[in-house]
This record gives sequence, C-alpha cells and structure tokens, in this order.
Amino acid sequence: TGVDPGLHACELPHLGAAYLKSFLCKRNFNVEIVNSFNCEKERLKELLAQSPKAVAITTTLYVDYSPIVEIVEFVRKHNPKTKIIVGGPHIYTICSDHDPATQDYIFKEIGADIYIFDSQGELALSKIMAELRNQNPDLSGIPNLTYTSDNVHFHRTPRVIEDNDMDENAVNWSYFN
Repeated sequence: TGVDPGLHACELPHLGAAYLKSFLCKRNFNVEIVNSFNCEKERLKELLAQSPKAVAITTTLYVDYSPIVEIVEFVRKHNPKTKIIVGGPHIYTICSDHDPATQDYIFKEIGADIYIFDSQGELALSKIMAELRNQNPDLSGIPNLTYTSDNVHFHRTPRVIEDNDMDENAVNWSYFN
C-alpha cells in the first residue's frame, strides 16, 4: 500500500514482561512495562518522574551486561531514589557460573540494588516489591537475592528454588490495552 505499518521487532510484546506484569498485578502491585529501552526512553523518563519504588529489569534477551549498565545509569540519572532490581537468565547464569567474589565484581559494574538468582524469580520479585512498601525495608528474609545499599558490600540470602505454577499465573491480557 506504500504506507509504513510501523511494525518493528522491538514493538512486539515481551511475553516475559507480560507474564511478570500479570503476576504482580494479581498481587495488587501497579506495574507499567517499557517494552524496549532504546525505543521508549522518553516514556521511561516520564514514568521515573512519578517516583516509582522500583524498576525491574529482565535479562531475558541479554548475553552481556553492558546493555544492563546503560539502563541502570539511565534510571539513576532520572530518579536516583528508585530501587533497581535485575533478574532473569543472564543474572541466573552469572550466579550459577561464578563464585561470589566474581559476582560482586560484575554486580558492582552493573550498579543495580538487588539481583534475583532464580530461573523463575517472580515470587522473589513480588516479595521485594511488598518489602519496598515498608518505611525501612529488610530484604534479608527473601530467598535468592544478592543486594547492596552502597554498591560495595553485597549481601546474599539463602537459595530456595521457586516452583511457580504457570497455569495458575497465566498472563491476564485484561491488564493490557
């Protein structure tokens, strides 16, 4: 037709993010998705201006941590008080393949506040979000985390493998336009 339909691979819904949004909304959290950091920086900036408690970054599509660093730096620049949570396959691989000292080195480079070490991680994410609602959040009782308050000293919580029922937590498409 000669008309650009505006289709772009980065505009496809990220199914992992849709699943996480459904999981969190079901637990009464307000969740917005930024589907593509590079395509939606202005939208992310607008969301950060609303002072969200946290930004969660999934590493499903990353094989290196340098793109994650760029997102973390962007969030820090536009809202330094927002907690940054990173999870997903890349973080799982870092935690599985490296000793704690190497993990600390990599996490210091990334610069986030909280890292989730589980192949699923949505339950840990919901527990983090619930704890961040408190005046003085304490993450020490939430399994599968590495977290820091100064990006120098990292604390780890015990490992408990999540077993979330995907049928019970199917994507609820009514949460989306």
